[in-house]
Amino acid sequence: MTSMDKERFGILIGAKPGQMRRNLALRMKRKLEKHGKKGFLLAMEHVGPELIDFYPVDVFVNTACPRIAIDDAVKYAKPMITPYELEVALGEKKWENGYKFDQIH
Repeated sequence: MTSMDKERFGILIGAKPGQMRRNLALRMKRKLEKHGKKGFLLAMEHVGPELIDFYPVDVFVNTACPRIAIDDAVKYAKPMITPYELEVALGEKKWENGYKFDQIH
């Protein structure tokens, strides 16, 4: 089963300085809706399994600290993907073009 077999996506927005990428989160929400999926914006100061695993979503798209989806993904009960991985799953980007690590600017 892939991320695109899922219907409900929680889009994480970090409330910490430098991690609030609201525009990126809104862009991911629009992309999901364009593909018939539901995207829910979830803003929080700290992203951790104890705070998010109870949300009624199938997959989390992390727009907060980019390292969470890579370094800490095994800590979560539900899949955690990056915005780039979502774009690949939606067919808007290809792995063959090389993985673009998500960075905060």
